[in-house]
Amino acid sequence: MLFYKRSGGLILQQKLHVLELVPYTALLLPLVWHFGIAGAAAAWAGRIMIDTACLFWLGGRVVPSIRDEARHGLLLTAAGALIAAGPVFTHG
Repeated sequence: MLFYKRSGGLILQQKLHVLELVPYTALLLPLVWHFGIAGAAAAWAGRIMIDTACLFWLGGRVVPSIRDEARHGLLLTAAGALIAAGPVFTHG
């Protein structure tokens, strides 16, 4: 963690969170309008999945020694997102 902090990872992480704000708000407002609290939960879950994937990617770029572990975490996050989205696409 200390190497991550010293290599500028925290500054990049802060910039990432600022960049996430606009798409999250654009997704949150219509989902809350149409689905209420369930829409807010869906928007939050989507933001968390995207944030997690981006942080794994960023960690692998900032600290090259963990690149393989970061890639593995990124793939697990993508698989979890597909599993979580399954009921949305199969609901008839």
